[in-house]
Amino acid sequence: MIAAGADTCCHGTTTDHILELQSIRGIASLFVVVGHCISFYAAPAWWNLFKHIVNTKAAVEVFFVLSGYVLGRSLYKGDFSRTSLEAYYIKRIARIYPALLVASAVALLYVSLVHFNVPIPAQSQWMSERFRAERFTIIHIAASFLGLLAFLIPPVWTIFVELVASALLPLAGILMANRVVLFWVLVIALVLVSVTVGGSVYYNVDLYLMDFALGAAIVLINPAHILPKVLTTHRMTVVVVLATALLICTRASFNVGPRDRWMHLYESALAALIIFTFAKMGFRSKPLRSRFFVWLGDISYSVYLLHFTVMCLTAAVLQIACPNAISTLGGVVAGLLLSVVTICVVLPLSALMYQKVELPGIRLGKWIARARTVDVTAERAPVARPL
Repeated sequence: MIAAGADTCCHGTTTDHILELQSIRGIASLFVVVGHCISFYAAPAWWNLFKHIVNTKAAVEVFFVLSGYVLGRSLYKGDFSRTSLEAYYIKRIARIYPALLVASAVALLYVSLVHFNVPIPAQSQWMSERFRAERFTIIHIAASFLGLLAFLIPPVWTIFVELVASALLPLAGILMANRVVLFWVLVIALVLVSVTVGGSVYYNVDLYLMDFALGAAIVLINPAHILPKVLTTHRMTVVVVLATALLICTRASFNVGPRDRWMHLYESALAALIIFTFAKMGFRSKPLRSRFFVWLGDISYSVYLLHFTVMCLTAAVLQIACPNAISTLGGVVAGLLLSVVTICVVLPLSALMYQKVELPGIRLGKWIARARTVDVTAERAPVARPL
């Protein structure tokens, strides 16, 4: 949950220098971590209300809309030559895959050595459906490493959506730069697809492509055309706080399915409004510019990739050390405890992976793209004829 010149994925850092957006990405990743941890153990029905408030679905929508904005902004400035597009794809691959491959290797060790050997009777039905034994094959494992299957790392389904969107976004960038009307037609078409047949395609790609389109559309919107000329900081604060509250609480107030199309449109629009306020209205938030939240945004991609394995390993260790602890604590308390321990473990691990894997991958992508550009330029240079 992820551009030439932006070096970002749906869960990575951005060189756009809007620190608030980076921090929002990090906070959204923590919502996903907590949401998964409190869903690990079987719990009373009333606990579902709190699970809805920890809205992991909205967090994913924030990732996608933000990724659409950052990638769209970068592509909008491009020249769309073959060399530029090659550089874009090289950088996307180098941004997404190094951390994904390492996280998948760690997850493979967990599934191979621990998961099937340490049963956890108190786990929820949702958790019992992860890591299906019939998918423990070479083909499924290879597909997981490539981000095409969410077997080893269940949240990796978002990476597949990100890969599809990354492949298609240059087309949106070309339309943004040269055929604005056609771009808006594309946005409207994706919205209509999302609310009519969304959820019919593999990993709900048809539902979520709209999010990337909404994010890219933010690049073209001129605030002066739709908002008062003077929008005070106080009013922008109200907008952001209200939109965030609605994003968190609305799903808990309605009995809708996890892939409800209209709820998805509603939440994606709120996410786009929040990002628009920071990206185009110039709204600044001192807490979101703090060193911790910016750092959390830096490592958020690794947090997203590692947390599920860390959560499962923590639960396995707890089961081995204290077999009766879960029945004593209950699923609610156990889930909260699992959240605290998982966050404490995954943050330093993610910081390490960011430094040792993500950043070298970004530099490698830039180096390959630059070398490729030099090679193409040399091939096209005229050769002096001898006199």
